[in-house]
Amino acid sequence: MTYLNWSYPIVVVCHQFSFSNAEIFSHAVKTLKRGKVVGVQAAGRVISAFYKEVLHHGRMRLPFRGWYALSDGEYMEMKSAMPDIVLWPHPGELESGIDRQLQKAVEVLKKGIAESMLEDIKIHKVSERK
Repeated sequence: MTYLNWSYPIVVVCHQFSFSNAEIFSHAVKTLKRGKVVGVQAAGRVISAFYKEVLHHGRMRLPFRGWYALSDGEYMEMKSAMPDIVLWPHPGELESGIDRQLQKAVEVLKKGIAESMLEDIKIHKVSERK
């Protein structure tokens, strides 16, 4: 079986509307030093919950799993990942189709990929090759 491997940088956008798996993913990217996080710190809501019907009149969410940081074992609820590049949208931008967080993420990604490609094509002496 063949596995594809993306060895170039990645950039993740995390913003004020990110929660749950999006926050866990941002933490993972930072902890594993796999890429950059761009945007703003989210609310820190990462607990896993399921819906339970209540007296046939509604539902409520019940937690069943917590998430802990790999780096220090700290409980992640209410402890959102701090982006590497903090960038808040200005009022009215998103409604106008302007997303500065996404634009910055693309800029950072292009730069990272260009730097990685230059590193890949460096000529090494035979004695330095692995």
